[in-house]
Parts: sequence; C-alpha cells; structure tokens
Amino acid sequence: MNPEDLNAHIQDLLDGDIEPDALAQLEQELATNPEAMQQYIAYTDLNNLLDLEHEVRAKQSSGVVPIERIMHRQKLRNLRSATLSAAAILVIVVVAMSLFFSKEKAPILTFQSAPGTLFTLSHDKHGEQPAGQLLEPGSRLQISQGTVELTFRSGVRSIIQAPADLTLHDDNHLYLAKGIAWFHVAKGAEGFTVDTADLQVVDLGTEFGVHAHPNQHDEVHVFQGKVRVSTKRIRQESTTLISGEARRATPIGQLNSIPSKPDEFLSSLPSSLPHLHWSFDNAQELKPARVNYAGPEIQTSIIEPENQHHTTISPTQGVRNSALHSLGQGGKIISDWSGIRANQARTISFWIKIDSKAPRQEGNILGWGDRQIDHETTPWRASTASFYSFLSIEENRTRVGLSAGRFWITGTQSIADSQWHHIVCIYDGTADSKGNPNLQLYIDGQPEQVTKHRNTGLKVDDKRGIKLNTRVDSLDSVPLSIFADLWGKDESGNNVNAAIDELFIIRGAVSEDQIFQLYRNNQLENTSSQ
Repeated sequence: MNPEDLNAHIQDLLDGDIEPDALAQLEQELATNPEAMQQYIAYTDLNNLLDLEHEVRAKQSSGVVPIERIMHRQKLRNLRSATLSAAAILVIVVVAMSLFFSKEKAPILTFQSAPGTLFTLSHDKHGEQPAGQLLEPGSRLQISQGTVELTFRSGVRSIIQAPADLTLHDDNHLYLAKGIAWFHVAKGAEGFTVDTADLQVVDLGTEFGVHAHPNQHDEVHVFQGKVRVSTKRIRQESTTLISGEARRATPIGQLNSIPSKPDEFLSSLPSSLPHLHWSFDNAQELKPARVNYAGPEIQTSIIEPENQHHTTISPTQGVRNSALHSLGQGGKIISDWSGIRANQARTISFWIKIDSKAPRQEGNILGWGDRQIDHETTPWRASTASFYSFLSIEENRTRVGLSAGRFWITGTQSIADSQWHHIVCIYDGTADSKGNPNLQLYIDGQPEQVTKHRNTGLKVDDKRGIKLNTRVDSLDSVPLSIFADLWGKDESGNNVNAAIDELFIIRGAVSEDQIFQLYRNNQLENTSSQ
C-alpha cells in the first residue's frame, strides 16, 4: 500500500467513514507492515488527545455546539496530513544524507603503480568485487616487478618494491610476506602495525622501513621517530627503536643490531622501472647512473691482466659518445654490484660492435651469479645459478646468446659485421609450457628467432618447470662482470674483441615499446609527452 492510500484509510477509519473493502486492506497492511502500524498508532494517539480536549471543553459549556466542535474534524485531518508530510520529508533527508556520506567515505587503502609495474590483486569476499586499485580487509596484492604506492585512509603512506606480497588485515594493520617497504605514518595514525613472518612492528609516530626476505630473516630500519618491534620465534624479544637504528630477526627470535640502510628504500613513486645505466663516456669514472634504484653507490673499474704491458680495454667512439673497446687479451670490467637475484624478472640492454676482420669471437659479454655451481656432481639441484649474455660461433656465424647456467638460447643472425647492434636480453620471471625459462632476445629493436639448449645432465620436473635461481650471495658468486669468463673456474678476462656502449640493467621485463625507446632514444620511457 502506498503512503497516500495508507494515510487516507487511517483518516477514514478514525472518522468512522471507512468502507469495508478499505478496512480489510488496512488491516492486512497493519498486520504485515511494522512501519504502517507505527504510523497508525501515532495517528490514533493524536486523535485521542484531540477528542479528550474537546470533551473537556464540551462539559464546561452549554448544550449549544461550539464552533470548535464544527472544526474538530478539519483540525484533526490537517494535523494528520501535516504529520505525514513531515515524516516523509524526514525520511527523504535521512536517505539522501546516508547516500551522500556512503559515497564520500574513502576506501581503507588505495594504491597506484609506477610504469612497468606488474601485479595481481585478489579479494577475500564473494559476490561483487571492489572496482579499481583499492584494498579491503582480506585483500591481497602481489607485485612481480616494479613499485607501488599505498595510501591508507588514516594518512599512512607506503612505497613497496617488488617482488612483494602483502595482505591488508584492517585499516591499521598490514601483513608483508615479502618485499621492501617504506612507511610514513601521519600524525594521529600512531599504532599502525606491520607484521612479517619474523617480526611485528608497531609505529609510535615515525618513518620506517621493513625488509621481508622470503628466504632470509626480516629487518626493520627506523628513519625518524620510533617503533616497537617484537620477534615471533622462540625468544620473542621486543624493544623500542629510534631514528638511525635497525634490527634483524634471528632464527631463535633474537633481535640483532645491523647498520641502518635508508638508501635501500624508496620514499616516492618512481617514473620507471628501477635500473642502472653505464654510459661508458668516461673510462676513469665508470660509476653507473642509478635511476629509481634503491641501494648503495656502485663502483666499477677496469682490470688489466698482469702479464700484459699495454692497455687491453680503452675508450673508443660509441653510439652516442664514448664506448669501451676490449682487445680480447685478458682485460675485464668488474663492479661491486651483486646483480639481480633468484627468480626476479630482469632485462639487459646494450650496444655491441664486433670487427668483421677480427679473429673468431666466442665468450662472455657480461653477467653475474654463481660460476662454480655448474661443475658440481649434481648440477641439476641449482642448475640456473648464473645469468649472462655471450657470443658463440655456430656455422661460422658469431651469434649472441643468453644463458641461465645449464639452460640457454642463441640467436640466428651474425653480428660480427663492424656495425653497432642493439641487444636486449629478457627474462620475464616465468617458464614456458615445456618447463624452460622464458628467455628472449631482441636485436636492433626486433625480436630474434632463437634456438633453445639444455645440458643433458639437467633433470627437469615438467610439472614445476625450471626455476631460474640466480645465486648472488654464495662464496662462488661473482658480481656484474664485463668481458670476464664467468663459465670458467675463475673470472679472468676472456678473448672477446668487441666494443660495448650504453649498458642498462633493469629490474623487470620491459615491453616492446620500452625496447623501442632504448633502441631509438637511449631511454626506458617515452618522455616526449610528459
């Protein structure tokens, strides 16, 4: 029954003028609609009060019917109508305000991603899923490459570097399974909590960083203010840290003091994938440019062999400015950068020039990782512990290749033609349908047809595939090395006679558009429209 009919039937009932059919309808509505019953009761109370007032005045007067008696029904009807109108207006206002405030209420957590970032977002709920880049309690965000910025409703802000895996518990509580995370807690949001497998970190008004290691023990670094940190293992140690202090959890739940490393954390959303860039424009100063790349300064130097009395690596004319040329007589370029570890996606981009009249070219161009693991009696256990680009001779052609230890690919075209060629080597962090790591080659901006190779001693679990696991922290691991023999039993210089220029090493697999930008413009992102 609509409100107008309900109001009319109640008025007719109180006036004694209601028809039998209308009475039956009103009784049915009152029996099934609690709101209609409340409205009926309110009108009945109002009618009783008016009748009582009239009866009192009637007893005090003569038998003549006063004017008030004549207007009684009209007054009662007007009051009832006014009450109904006011109630309707009130309902409309309440509904409108509730809709307004529900729309204005901000989500608990939103995020935005840097260019090149890859992530998956899942929600712990059935039915309609939240739209957009936002998290609700139970939502999980997994970042395979790149960087995201989290913005909490409370004012907390965070920058998360891949690889990362986090779950939102509530508006004041985040679980970080892995990743490097920087947090700034706004005033009034004190008590914000970050949990990892090893630690619980409770903010006491501060700026801090958390490093959740999937295969190591977790760390907390305080940059401003203070935090309360507790371990979750046997000892369950707990302490308060202030600015400049850092701790790492131990296997038994102790908190070991470590140096604070603010340069390992990003505090703003970068404009591209993190990467290093060696221009080779100054042979005396080979320090790479760090673009959106968190970490300490990187030193790079030329190492000449002891048995040579002349320079084997020297500057030469490059693609843009200067490049470095190796005579292939034992010289090498060594850095103190350990490289990209484990199964993380990565890209190597560089220019190379090989003299067509030079002797046969075969050997490593550049790489990093564990160079000894492949000589063990059971190499399949860690068969992809190194990562490097190389030159090979096949069918009298000097071809470029990319190796992950006991699995590698080689291109088809010869590049020993005295011309500069742009090479891009990519591992995207996945395996193909046959269990091989997805390695890709691009030459001069175009995808290269490749041949895949596997050492016969490599055992493959087709269900799990081959998991590339570049080892950068073992006793046999070597940092980034150029023109060095990673495959041998030492990292001495090799016999590659070639020039190299504009080396980029990128944390993540780049897109074809980014490959084009590197090839044409020597930059990762297109900045012409920015």
